[in-house]
Amino acid sequence: MWSKLRALIFYFGYSIFTILQGSLGLIVALCLPPKLRNDYIALWCRTVLWWLKVTCGVSHTIEGTVPKGAFVVAGNHQSPWETILLQFLMSPVSTVLKKELLRIPFFGWAMAMMNPIAINREDGRGAAKQVLKEGKEHIESGFSVLIFPEGTRQPANSLGRFNRGAANLAVASKTPILPFAHNGGEFWPSESLAKTPGNIHFIVGEPIEPGDLTARELNQKLEEWIQQATDKIAAAEQ
Repeated sequence: MWSKLRALIFYFGYSIFTILQGSLGLIVALCLPPKLRNDYIALWCRTVLWWLKVTCGVSHTIEGTVPKGAFVVAGNHQSPWETILLQFLMSPVSTVLKKELLRIPFFGWAMAMMNPIAINREDGRGAAKQVLKEGKEHIESGFSVLIFPEGTRQPANSLGRFNRGAANLAVASKTPILPFAHNGGEFWPSESLAKTPGNIHFIVGEPIEPGDLTARELNQKLEEWIQQATDKIAAAEQ
């Protein structure tokens, strides 16, 4: 009961922050260039994670460092939490997402400010071509590109099937993949209102160079790294 009450308090503040900063963001979007708009939304993300810690007792620890430069950023997808963290941790970053998300009032408007790659998932081949084309353009502009290889969120302590979107872009653009792994789904599960107090463990790996690897080989290397990192996080909790 108490955990659900804390979650309701969190979502109340979350909604207020989103409405206020999303509304102001419409003005900001007209006045600032893409990278500064990214910084503006990153402020909202920091505010949300601070509020999550205050209301629900969910904090996080980051292992590893984010190097300078533009990367193809890829990792496991468990919770809304990692999407929020990555917007400021990897800034400036363009996220590959479903175009329907941009229609959500305030939240969608804020996401639209961050120069995303909004795809139609039902158009598999067309979406893949769009990610390659726009992904290259964003990387050339100095933006990293965030892709979740699993496509949809998975339960905590499990990995879904990896598609080759991140690997395809890395090979085509000759850009390293910056991998990450975490256990955010244990504390902010996507299917539950309640939040579990605790500390999320987030690991940033060393960049994986595409070199002469094929997209299939690079994707396998990425998946192996994420599996090892998630196993490491699970072992540390025992």
